[in-house]
Amino acid sequence: MRPLPAFRKLSRGVMLAEFAMSCAIGGLVLSVLPAFYLASTKLYRRETSEIGARERAELGIVRMKKELRNARSTSISSDGRTLTLVLPAISGTWSSSQSMAIFDSQGQLINGDQVQYYFQSDSGSTGGSLFRQVTHPGGSTESPRLVAQRAYPQLNPLVTGGSGTRPMFAYDSAKRTVTVTVTAAEERLSNSTFETKMGDPICTRHGTALVRVATESCPEGVVRCSQCGASTVASSEVATYQATLLLRNR
Repeated sequence: MRPLPAFRKLSRGVMLAEFAMSCAIGGLVLSVLPAFYLASTKLYRRETSEIGARERAELGIVRMKKELRNARSTSISSDGRTLTLVLPAISGTWSSSQSMAIFDSQGQLINGDQVQYYFQSDSGSTGGSLFRQVTHPGGSTESPRLVAQRAYPQLNPLVTGGSGTRPMFAYDSAKRTVTVTVTAAEERLSNSTFETKMGDPICTRHGTALVRVATESCPEGVVRCSQCGASTVASSEVATYQATLLLRNR
């Protein structure tokens, strides 16, 4: 048998080395891809939940802003979870750009609609919903309208009130300002279906409800499990939106 030329022997050796190198690189890539996928999926789930919680919290306050700024007077319940506003009487509707305030013969504003924002606990849940109800000067009352869902006042960062609850509304009579704080939660997406169960925010390790605990570095408090402390693994992202608004009318 005639011997193979030297260059053909070298070619076979190079192909074997290339094949081995390709297998090694392929194995490395395949070992890294699952970790990269899981990390990116986890980040996506968390960011999606954070955005959802922020939108829920912010939407509740955005709907109140115009009425709060135009209110003549306000009153807040002892637990800080019901806000009652008295708006000036207007011609037309508040949503109309042509509406104008109505004054009496002495040039004073006349009282119009009474608007009440109130928190109502949901059955079987540690949270609840924020509603808006309007009572007209003639005494007729409109049906309540939903303002925000999945609100959790017990996780608000405001100082605990005398009744042992955390308020959603606080009024400063000296400055004539109303501070509105809405804390909402959005459950993290499922690993497999990317769907949410819409459950209350809990610690997944112990199944206990989350609480807000004041720390030295965070006096307004951080959301934690009463048993886990700093190592809490929460089932939901919790976001708070707060606004302080000045009452301009008298």
